Amino acid sequence: MAKTLSTAVQIQQAAQEKRPVNLVILELDTGTLRYASSKTNVTFPVAGNTYVAKALTYGDISTSAEGQIGRMTVQLDNTAKDMFTYAAITPFKGRKLTIWKIYRGTSGVTDYEEVFAGIMEEPNFDYNWISIPTTAGIALEKKYPERAYGRSCALPFGGTKCNIDGNATLTGAPLYVTGASDRGGVTVLYDNALDQAADFWNYGRLTCLVSGSSEERIVVDFFSGGTVEFDIAFSTNISGGTQYSLKAGCPKTWVACSGVSAWGPTADNRNNYGGFLHVRVKQDY
Repeated sequence: MAKTLSTAVQIQQAAQEKRPVNLVILELDTGTLRYASSKTNVTFPVAGNTYVAKALTYGDISTSAEGQIGRMTVQLDNTAKDMFTYAAITPFKGRKLTIWKIYRGTSGVTDYEEVFAGIMEEPNFDYNWISIPTTAGIALEKKYPERAYGRSCALPFGGTKCNIDGNATLTGAPLYVTGASDRGGVTVLYDNALDQAADFWNYGRLTCLVSGSSEERIVVDFFSGGTVEFDIAFSTNISGGTQYSLKAGCPKTWVACSGVSAWGPTADNRNNYGGFLHVRVKQDY
């Protein structure tokens, strides 16, 4: 016979405000990613930022003699390959990762406990997860290249090192625009005012104000006529009149850096290309 718990115990089990939730914040060059170890999205504080529900775990934790965490490996779900998309267009290494613990029902901006804050190293991927080794602080005398070797450019598009000769400026038109949507869904936005050529906004960043919070997504395809498709669903449907901004992106190729692509830069920028074209790709025979 199944045991029946008392009403008092059941109330305590159901009390959402009693349950701690870990929030993970990744501060990347292309924007801040916010995730919550929860089955549903979490808004913190009230009317604040949206933390997208995502499976996450911690492992390989090292501590000091005083019990302080010095190094931690954070694993985030990558079943939908969303984390791989972010890692392909912006570096994780050298950027900040923070973990907060909150309790459901709290509303204050300071109602959190900082569990860990550190600097990310190069992430690793397997079929379902991204593993990010993170170190608290930067070790003295630890020197490493600013950019990992690879054929594709590792510089953030429109950053100070990219935006030298190519005028890939993201502060105004044509590579940055704002507007209000005609209509949309959770993975698409429509605005007839977007009259650029097809693929113009590919690889760019779409920021929308939904449910009182600002959420950002990567554009995976733009169709002439004003249709913007993005990689990860918003927390709610984009309705007519939703305020948005669009920043152009880059596929990080040598050809795109020459200025011949629809998405920019607006002039030849190959002198500042951040990739290594002559790195040999190992092949197994």
